Amino acid sequence: MKTTALITGATGFLGGALARRLLGEGLEVTCLGRRESAGAQLAALGMRFVRTDLEDAAAVSAACAGQDLVFHCGALSAPWGRRADFVAANVRGTANLIAGCEKHGIGRLVHVSTPSVFFERRDRFDLTESSPFALRPVNEYVRTKLMAERLVDAARLETVTLRPRAIFGPGDTTLFPRLLRAAGTRGFPLVGAGDPPVEVTCVENVVDALAAAAESPAAAGKKYNITNGEPWPRERLLGELFRAAGLPWRPRRVSLRAARGAAALLETGSRVLTMGRWEPPLTRYSAEVLAHAQTFDLTAARRDLGYAPRVSVADGIQQFALWWKANS
Repeated sequence: MKTTALITGATGFLGGALARRLLGEGLEVTCLGRRESAGAQLAALGMRFVRTDLEDAAAVSAACAGQDLVFHCGALSAPWGRRADFVAANVRGTANLIAGCEKHGIGRLVHVSTPSVFFERRDRFDLTESSPFALRPVNEYVRTKLMAERLVDAARLETVTLRPRAIFGPGDTTLFPRLLRAAGTRGFPLVGAGDPPVEVTCVENVVDALAAAAESPAAAGKKYNITNGEPWPRERLLGELFRAAGLPWRPRRVSLRAARGAAALLETGSRVLTMGRWEPPLTRYSAEVLAHAQTFDLTAARRDLGYAPRVSVADGIQQFALWWKANS
């Protein structure tokens, strides 16, 4: 029986949710992360917290000692940033973790990647794990996550990779808050002329998939796309989110061409004025991602992981809104 687990990125949204779940199931949980305040909260619940950066190979390796399972949730996840920062966090950090797992004979490494490896500037439907990747990664985050996947594939230990799509829920400080802020004073910019289906995933469902990936014999060496399995039209999803958050839903149409142009100017300004350190409010990736459909076939996850999303999109939005209003 597996009794110990190490979680990277445990002071983040997904890692923290997973840590609390595993602790509740009786495992001894070691949490790696950089945020001291969040780590202190996890420690107060009875977990071991190690404040470190994934680039610290010695500290990462030491944390792997005595673990039955390792969950790699830590990453630099953003639509914009400097290449060197993404390489450091997502590539070198993953390499250090793999080395620690190999040294200490970890039973299984569950790696969190991204379905953005499939993203192209066009609609793509019913993507499976064997669907072709985009010919060119859309940004540095995706490029380095692809590199990390290849490192995991080559690791000399048992691995499982999950690619959860657009994680949201109570505690989300990134995805839904960014969307709520995007409305500004002029209303939310709906990029493009259509109303494409959007796939999102409630954090509790991702945690279910991670827990199943750690235990399923059929999952060894495989990769799985994870979503809520219920695509919503873009305007329905956004409208429901704004209404649940108690904010006016005021959409305004913006052509994709105009959005691309504005994003390109903002990106250039960031590079020239801040060497890429300032994240523009609109990037070409964020302009494109809500303008195009990207849906997934969950057959493999249902078969091998017994994956069956417990929290619906509608319920997840309400849960997020309650948390957001209490914490904003």
